[in-house]
Amino acid sequence: MTAMNRPGDASNSEIGCYKPSNVTEGGGNLTVHTIVDNSCAGFSYTSGMIQTTNFHYTYGTIEFRAKFAGGTGTWPSIWLLGANCQASNIASADNVAPCNWPQTGSDEIDIAEIKDGNLTTVSQGLFANGGNLGTCRPTVTDISTNFHTYTLVWTPGHLTWKIDGTTTCTMTSNVPHTPMFPIINTAVGGIGGGTVNPATLPQTDTVDYLTITP
Repeated sequence: MTAMNRPGDASNSEIGCYKPSNVTEGGGNLTVHTIVDNSCAGFSYTSGMIQTTNFHYTYGTIEFRAKFAGGTGTWPSIWLLGANCQASNIASADNVAPCNWPQTGSDEIDIAEIKDGNLTTVSQGLFANGGNLGTCRPTVTDISTNFHTYTLVWTPGHLTWKIDGTTTCTMTSNVPHTPMFPIINTAVGGIGGGTVNPATLPQTDTVDYLTITP
């Protein structure tokens, strides 16, 4: 796994940067810390993002148990990105060739994304074939105080999302068919986080486990 050391995605208007020191492991958990911190020039907040460096896969089941960041202005997510972006994403969120989001090979599947400070709604979606192909928004108990188990079953021509074993979303059009890799991060502000209230920080994501099976 690689921890990012770079600014957030400017195309999403993120206002934090990612630092390796904001990702820790202990007690059997992976923790992503989001804090008020001006140690990155031009930013008032830091957070964490990790991704696999060499591992990617085509089709299978990814499952994880997690409790996400709360607060106002955080944007936590666990998602898949096309392998064409695997090397470049470490240094930049830009579309640096061969990454060409969200075209084939640079597709995005959002397994669990918490947006706009809505701590009881999970966004599950697909960006592929050049556009946004839909989002489901199931409701759950507060993601910042409760662990939930999130699952994505990816087979040829079919995506199935589950939360705590219950199917919450399915898609059968423009399903990615090229390798993808997992990312865990919490963005700060931007189009998914909104206005940040620094008084609600620090916040953490806690991931108990993440498994991928063919």
